[in-house]
Amino acid sequence: MRDDGRGIDPEKVKRKAIEKGLISPEQAAELSDEEAINLIFLPGFSTAEKVTDVSGRGVGMDVVQDVIKALNGSISVKTEVGKGTTFILKLPISMAIIQALLIKVMDEIYAVPINNILETIEVKRSDLKSIGGREVIVLRGEIIPIVSLHELFGLPDSESEEFPAIIVDLGAQKLAIKVDELLHKKDIVIKSLGKALSSVKGFAGATILGDGSVILIIDINSLLGGIGGGL
Repeated sequence: MRDDGRGIDPEKVKRKAIEKGLISPEQAAELSDEEAINLIFLPGFSTAEKVTDVSGRGVGMDVVQDVIKALNGSISVKTEVGKGTTFILKLPISMAIIQALLIKVMDEIYAVPINNILETIEVKRSDLKSIGGREVIVLRGEIIPIVSLHELFGLPDSESEEFPAIIVDLGAQKLAIKVDELLHKKDIVIKSLGKALSSVKGFAGATILGDGSVILIIDINSLLGGIGGGL
């Protein structure tokens, strides 16, 4: 990424880093211009004179760097005062990018791959019916079992009179999944859970959002396979 702005002044970066107590004057004196520019990636660093909605709070490039490192990538910067700045991002080519729907269950956000979702609906508790001891909904004449992610995750269920649900296709049958909130669609990068968590049922991996938070990606077939049968 490149701009044609004023560039980054390494001396100004050093002064700001000293003012904020991030480095000492002695350390600053030993830094090359390139090393000084890299101070922008320190937590708490900002050259803004005033705090605004988008700058001056010391939250920025350190978060960007953390996210990129978590993806096994790297970021570097080249700048020329008076001409502009170039940020060079390198990411593994093997990463899988999918579109997902972000949902909320209590205070946690999860991602559900779009290719698993047929549609989303609003369900009134008064519309729930029971067949064979199981809760179902009737959608356009079709009986669809409904399950709650609260229950599957061992959380207390919501008692709201109306709630959103995701209709998914398990192959042999459709299933409705009750959630607390539907957020928005987003292109996400799938990250492996690693060997220590690879055996955890119900999750395909994790992803990192723009704010640096890590959320789990739900594996619909693994989590719900076998639940829909019997009707």
